[in-house]
Amino acid sequence: METIQVDTNIHCEQCVDKLTPHLNEANEITKWEFDLSSPIKILKVKGEGISVDRVSTLLGKEGYSIIQQVDKPAKSFWSNRIKWKRASFNIWYVIHFYGWYGGGHEYHRFPYHRW
Repeated sequence: METIQVDTNIHCEQCVDKLTPHLNEANEITKWEFDLSSPIKILKVKGEGISVDRVSTLLGKEGYSIIQQVDKPAKSFWSNRIKWKRASFNIWYVIHFYGWYGGGHEYHRFPYHRW
């Protein structure tokens, strides 16, 4: 079973409703779904012997097109928790030790306190 993910110019539920009969009548497609929540509107199609050209002709019946083929859906920076935690810690560290304007606390600039 092959899986194809394509970026499309489909942007709403009404567009998906227009394409539903065309995608359901295709014999080689066993499952399909749209991801309308992401900024890149991805159509994921699973089936036997399915090709990008066949998906393009099905979308073209209603005037839609494929922008590009996508291997994996793109994740935004904010959806990755590890990157977000690292970035927020780094920002906290810089502000805490160096202050908002870069001056910071004098005693943090040296490994030992100088009294």
